[in-house]
Amino acid sequence: MKRLRILGLTIKVNTVWVDDDRPDMPPGPDLNPVSVPFAELGEFAKQLPKQITELTEQLLAQENDTKPPNRAARRAAPKKRAPAKAARRPAKAAAVSADG
Repeated sequence: MKRLRILGLTIKVNTVWVDDDRPDMPPGPDLNPVSVPFAELGEFAKQLPKQITELTEQLLAQENDTKPPNRAARRAAPKKRAPAKAARRPAKAAAVSADG
């Protein structure tokens, strides 16, 4: 007797970006389909949330690397200040201290 069995599945994951500050959900990255043997489908499903989290972190890191810093970030960054005059001219400051 012939039987039909599932050997594997090709899975196409569709993603969207979810942002609590926005009502819309723009499309996420286009991911290539993945072929999964039927025997490994359970493990694939178990690992999928972790893989999506890792992908999200990578994409956000890449996005932050390519974006110029915004004004708030520039204002929050510590400012470089010129050293005090005494620190710029230590010999003169020492002479004044010795006389005084």
